[in-house]
Amino acid sequence: MKTKHLLLLVVAVVTGLSVFGQANPAHRYLPENASMVMSFNPVKLANKIPGETFRQSFMYRMLSQKDNDEVQAFLSDPSISGIDFTYDMLISSIKDTGSKTGGSMVCIMGTLKNEALFNLTVKKLSKSDKDSVRVYGTNKMLLPENAGTAVAWNNEVFVIVSPGKSGMREDMSEIFSDTTDSRPFDERIKVILEKMQKTQRNLCFEMLTPKYNSSLLANAHFMEAMNTAGDIRIWNNG
Repeated sequence: MKTKHLLLLVVAVVTGLSVFGQANPAHRYLPENASMVMSFNPVKLANKIPGETFRQSFMYRMLSQKDNDEVQAFLSDPSISGIDFTYDMLISSIKDTGSKTGGSMVCIMGTLKNEALFNLTVKKLSKSDKDSVRVYGTNKMLLPENAGTAVAWNNEVFVIVSPGKSGMREDMSEIFSDTTDSRPFDERIKVILEKMQKTQRNLCFEMLTPKYNSSLLANAHFMEAMNTAGDIRIWNNG
């Protein structure tokens, strides 16, 4: 899946649009065990990056070189993505639940303006016939067969979840150091990928569940950090 295209497009628009910031509905979806949350203010970032400067950037040149009508259409009219860029983008770091020794997983979250358009955008950017959108009630997920970056969304928000690298390394080391395991190489790799997919799927469900009584939202330091004026706001639980 060309998920990296979606990541580039999100960042491109955040730095290339002038919008009006509002209270962020995505805050109530953040996991309570987040160790770090970063919030970008697209208004100030856009105002500080002139359009010509952005067009000279490596990111813009990289996107423009791709022979992809959807990418070009997005750059011309970001609203076709279905993403609501009047709200901040959030990046959170949480514990890799698939790891025994630690490590973290990174999640990018944003607010949707039109779920149907976002659904269409994800399908267009996914070029693999093996990757399909799975529907769980109001939740939808695109979990790549190779356990790469996953995309999930409901009617209000979307989340992009990176795979847990720490857990994957531990599983690889454990399985391939076991001299008593006679299973073929492909079969052992399949077990690791299935475990990673399950971890990602569970995290997507958690991220798409609103937490109205979240201790994070009741944390005065967190709310102060998120409401502080600035281009980028960062909170961590340390």
